[in-house]
Amino acid sequence: MACSPASPAGPEDPRFTAGFIVDVFAVLEAHGYRLPADEAEADRARGGAVGALSRVVRVFEGGPWEAPDA
Repeated sequence: MACSPASPAGPEDPRFTAGFIVDVFAVLEAHGYRLPADEAEADRARGGAVGALSRVVRVFEGGPWEAPDA
């Protein structure tokens, strides 16, 4: 399903669910990417990855890297 660049690709998008994020993280791990061993660092990495993922889905659908309101 393709959406226009004006679509809310990111955290406000109903498709951007916890399940989606878990699935993407599982794909990263299946390809050998690992979170930091330190739990605080791993939490920071997860948070940063979720923010980056919201940008990736926006760009994937033809939107700008920066959020329209940025």
